[in-house]
Amino acid sequence: ELQEYQQKRAEQGIHTELISPYSKGSEDFAKQYDEALNKNTSFVPAESYTAPVEIFTYGSKTAITSFGEEAVAMIIESPQIADAMRQIFAMAKVGSKATKPEK
Repeated sequence: ELQEYQQKRAEQGIHTELISPYSKGSEDFAKQYDEALNKNTSFVPAESYTAPVEIFTYGSKTAITSFGEEAVAMIIESPQIADAMRQIFAMAKVGSKATKPEK
């Protein structure tokens, strides 16, 4: 279901900035699928982010989806919140480059 969801998102022209825990093979997966799924993946050490939750922003919307034991999703439509999330993601990307995981 997750791959179908990502494909539909890409087909709708929704670009995703993803910060993901590093795992063996994850960089190869990102290189293979990021362009097709209209996303850009940055990696952080696996122990830095363990929540089964995806957060992404597009336009004036922020979507939060839990893929853990509970299946919960919500979309917040607010230009201010979307802008705040983009700024948080930009800071996280800077931090992820500073703490690039060892392979």
